[in-house]
Amino acid sequence: MEAVKRLINILEEQRTVIKKIIAVTEREMKAFTIGDHNGILEGAGDQEKLTAELVGLENNRHAALQAMEEELHLPKSCKLGELLNFIPAEFKTSLAELNECLERDVSVLLLLQSRLYFLLQRALIAEETFIRILCRAGLGEGFLGMNRQLGFIDRS
Repeated sequence: MEAVKRLINILEEQRTVIKKIIAVTEREMKAFTIGDHNGILEGAGDQEKLTAELVGLENNRHAALQAMEEELHLPKSCKLGELLNFIPAEFKTSLAELNECLERDVSVLLLLQSRLYFLLQRALIAEETFIRILCRAGLGEGFLGMNRQLGFIDRS
């Protein structure tokens, strides 16, 4: 039973980190829309730290799942939803609710991340457009002198 408790604790920690990443992503999006450079940089740093924390928790989750598979004699590489068929009844409700919450939170995060990516892509396109305008006007020599190439936006 210790392995099940450990898994639930790790999943709760993951959910907390995912909620923090959602909040940071929302802040980053706001920073982009108002042109807050410091907010963008701060958000990127926070995202990096939280993502590293989430990766560590994911490694812990895999280890806890393996321990649980051994302790309860479960099939290897069980998914979280499949575990509900094998774990003791006392843990089923909390694990099912946690699984549902995690799925919902990850869906929200993926949606926000795709919106942030869209904003980033638009910002880079605008930047490239400004550089092209400056180059055509003869004011972009400093940029071209740094051996940079235009066309760094994938518009596919």
